Amino acid sequence: MVVRRDNMYSPLSVVVLKDGEVLYYDPAAAEIFPDIENLNPEAIFDGPIPGADEEPVAKEITVDGQAVFVSAVTQNGYTVLVLRKSDSVGEQALCAIEAASGEMRNLLSVMKMASGLMIQHVESFANTKLNKYVSMLTHSYFSLLRLTNNLSDFSSYLRGTYYLNCAFFDIAALVNELADSLNTVLQDKDIAVDVIGGDKPILIFADREKVIKLILNLVSNAVAGIGDRGTITLSVASNKERVVLSVADNGRGLTEEEIAAVWNRYQARGSGEAHKGVGLGMTIVQMIARQHGGNVVLESQAGVGTKVTVSLPLFAQEDTSLKTEKTVYESSGFSPVLTELAGVLNYTKYDPRFIE
Repeated sequence: MVVRRDNMYSPLSVVVLKDGEVLYYDPAAAEIFPDIENLNPEAIFDGPIPGADEEPVAKEITVDGQAVFVSAVTQNGYTVLVLRKSDSVGEQALCAIEAASGEMRNLLSVMKMASGLMIQHVESFANTKLNKYVSMLTHSYFSLLRLTNNLSDFSSYLRGTYYLNCAFFDIAALVNELADSLNTVLQDKDIAVDVIGGDKPILIFADREKVIKLILNLVSNAVAGIGDRGTITLSVASNKERVVLSVADNGRGLTEEEIAAVWNRYQARGSGEAHKGVGLGMTIVQMIARQHGGNVVLESQAGVGTKVTVSLPLFAQEDTSLKTEKTVYESSGFSPVLTELAGVLNYTKYDPRFIE
């Protein structure tokens, strides 16, 4: 099994062989293999290279301490090797993200344990200030939890190990359940969450946890755009092949500049309290949709509102070839709503005495 990491490799270089002899190579390939005229593809792949009309093979190798991704395919009697040299800066940055998210997860476990012990003492007597401080601590925990999960998902996606854990479920029922939970937590903001469609079951084969994450990320953005008063509309419909989900709001909408930057993975969403963040939300939505074979369309008009539509196939292709362990989110057992909306909910919603 080969894990593809295209975003961390340099541009393509090519070697062409016929009957085992090198006919052509570009300068970049010669830099990777100085003795390229005597290149032996079978030594690279530890066996015969694919014949005509056979599936390509690929492998990551190390040349003078440098990772190189090599793929080979044979057509019309010619064997083409495609080489990509790793980008050490990109690799280091990705390793740093993975290390940071892992360390953050460890610290979150300690925070969770410590706050749990603190709650036992707070509940033993009425102290308004202590209740407030514990709620602030719990809110910070959920905010960091969301960021940690997003960083973990993002690095897994770049690594090629972000895969689906698919099962059949009723996505119409899921949308209605989420709407009920959202209306409860958004009461103090005077924001109503309405549902269009969803009155009949819609069976889909998809990753339920990731679909929940996708919807709640869109709702979080909608709440940020609305402020304290407005309407969010969740709609769900289907045909014989696809499910179409949309999240629409009647908030401030986006300017042309904001629309152009919305897919920027690192773009902070403004300087206001309701728009802080590292800008991974829409990237996560796009990642989840693409993993299911779907797509995302954003429509917005300043002063009118925003609508994001996600199209997903009824039957996503579950990738069973990947042998990586399933990612277990730290938020399992906690309400996903409180995790994904941590950036737009007030800390008062996180009084630990009322959280599950």
